[in-house]
Amino acid sequence: MRLIVLGCGGSVPDGSRNGPGFWIEGEEAKVLLDCGAGILPALPRRVRDWTGITHIFLSHFHIDHVVELPAILFALEHAPGIEERTAPLEILGPPGTARLVGGLESAFERDFTQQRFDVAVREVGPGNAHAIAPGCTLRVLSVPHTDESLAVRIDERGAAVGYTGDTAPSPDLAAFFRGCDVLIADCSLDEPSQGAGHLSVEETARLASDASVPRLVATHLFPGLDPAKTKKRLEAAFPGEVQVARDGLSFDM
Repeated sequence: MRLIVLGCGGSVPDGSRNGPGFWIEGEEAKVLLDCGAGILPALPRRVRDWTGITHIFLSHFHIDHVVELPAILFALEHAPGIEERTAPLEILGPPGTARLVGGLESAFERDFTQQRFDVAVREVGPGNAHAIAPGCTLRVLSVPHTDESLAVRIDERGAAVGYTGDTAPSPDLAAFFRGCDVLIADCSLDEPSQGAGHLSVEETARLASDASVPRLVATHLFPGLDPAKTKKRLEAAFPGEVQVARDGLSFDM
């Protein structure tokens, strides 16, 4: 399984990071986690066969996580060689995902699910392992950010990656991510802030420690958080390997 960071920023651009977007590629599943601003042009730069995408997962419906969904679907209609594609594409997300896609189709007066290949929308919830490819499952957990927000983990043949999406602290997160090889975690705040809906550096380190993951990738840093200083703070509180996400970061699990 391979992770490629397509974007690790948030809602406010800083000139160096795209909005949230993470490419997870297994033996058969090719999954895009979130569709922030700048993800579409990043795909052909970072991913060898981006038109082979099999799944798009939306963690929640804030604009900075879904804004390029219609652009990606539109691009797939016109990508060179796409007429040869037969494999389906599935859009996964919380309850309300079908309504979101329908609203985008209404706004742009275009049926994004009518492609040369099948495009389906599947709303997923906690409690079940959702098979997305042979030997590959996706599970989700409700998290405190918006009413629909989900964390996600993908397991394939002994490898696993977890992604918090945007979240405030939750007592359920550590158990959900235990056993993951990599945790991509919200690390937005300098200090804890009740009601902010995000994790601070301290809270991110504690989550990774409690989950006993070997590798932490901190993402979604708010403006003003210095990546180098944030890395040192995380390393001081978490015994595993720490990387602060940057666009283009990639590695195998």
